Amino acid sequence: MDLKENLICDLEDTDEKYYEHNIDEEAYEDIIFNSKYDDFEFAIFLRAKYYFFKKEYTRAKTEIERISNKTKPHSSHLFVLADKRIDTYTLKKVEYDLAAEIYAELDDNEKSLQFYKRSRYYSTISQSDFSGMACAYVYSFRQTNTYALSDIATNSITVCNPSVMNDPLDSLYQHWATYGNFNKTSSRKKHIKSLVDSYRYFRVRSFVGNKKLTKDNSVIRKVTMWSHYADNHKGFCIRYKFSKGMIDHSDKDQYRHYFLKRISYNKVRNKIDIVVSEMDYNQLFTTKSYEWKYENEVRFISYDPTCEEDYFQIKLDLDSQIDAIYFGYRCTDSDIALIKKVAGDEVKYYKMDIDPSNVYRLSIKQM
Repeated sequence: MDLKENLICDLEDTDEKYYEHNIDEEAYEDIIFNSKYDDFEFAIFLRAKYYFFKKEYTRAKTEIERISNKTKPHSSHLFVLADKRIDTYTLKKVEYDLAAEIYAELDDNEKSLQFYKRSRYYSTISQSDFSGMACAYVYSFRQTNTYALSDIATNSITVCNPSVMNDPLDSLYQHWATYGNFNKTSSRKKHIKSLVDSYRYFRVRSFVGNKKLTKDNSVIRKVTMWSHYADNHKGFCIRYKFSKGMIDHSDKDQYRHYFLKRISYNKVRNKIDIVVSEMDYNQLFTTKSYEWKYENEVRFISYDPTCEEDYFQIKLDLDSQIDAIYFGYRCTDSDIALIKKVAGDEVKYYKMDIDPSNVYRLSIKQM
């Protein structure tokens, strides 16, 4: 493998084995300045990475600063390097990862965390399973309490830290992105704290949805969901209509992003080892045990590097709405009246009931 191919072969690899051979400055500069690249920014990135692996961190910082504060256009495009197709979002991610490691080696942990936050944002771009859809219908089973009523009254959804979810293994990044794990799997140590801290800003919200996220009465008839999440049928279920902007939304100025993903359910025989240096984002955020398959979960994932709270509300945009509310079989008349008062007249209302002709299938009656 020649020098140029060696430098490009794995953009995201941080193992020093790729840089153990001797590269003289003249040969390297010839590659950087005389080779043809579709994007000159990538050439600067290669220079910074080269100095980083030579442990010339101040020179690496000088190079990375030439590009680390630039932003790319919001839309992604592809370019080709050594026959490898690379999108601009991937390039920004690896640039920010490198910048974070450089600043960590220079003992600037604040700057290191800043760039790891940016990398997390670019890591999630294009992660939605439903991008391009005009709208999506998702269901949320709720107890009748202050928090649920607040979401209705403010036309919001509340997202939470995965650590407060009922499944301790929900969102595997909680167990993977830890100091202890990275200390075992990383050859360098200074960047670990800021890397771990950058994962603290993910929040999630669980919904239920059918395959195409359309209106589907089979979803609302799930007896187990009413039993487990709607206070033993005394609660209610909201059907949300999400616009394109709620399905996948990016704020590149603040490095905030939220999007919908479908949960995949892993069978026990498919072992997942988290004592590794790299993991796929789908494994980290949207993989659960097969035992949860009955939930048909669609997950709303938020990354907001400005928010420290375990819970916070995200307002529905103008094109999204509460489309319908279904009251549980045991929901009291007083709770129904309260919820209808808060939600208003434009929402469609239904009541779940027992179907005597098919007792294990709940019936739905419009109110």
